[in-house]
Amino acid sequence: MARRPGPSPRTASGSGWAWAAELTDLVVGFGMDSFVFWAEGDQERQLHLFAEEVVPEVRRQVAMERRG
Repeated sequence: MARRPGPSPRTASGSGWAWAAELTDLVVGFGMDSFVFWAEGDQERQLHLFAEEVVPEVRRQVAMERRG
């Protein structure tokens, strides 16, 4: 399922935006509601990015998709 046109996602990181877009598509398009986070490389940085940027952005995008 493609992202609907509208405001650009607000995550700062390119990789964070990609994660948010992919996870949003899985939630909206396939009804997934749980994900397993598996960090590679700099685990602390990735965990911070996921918790502080990706999760809130996915929630925001899913809410927008469900409203509209």
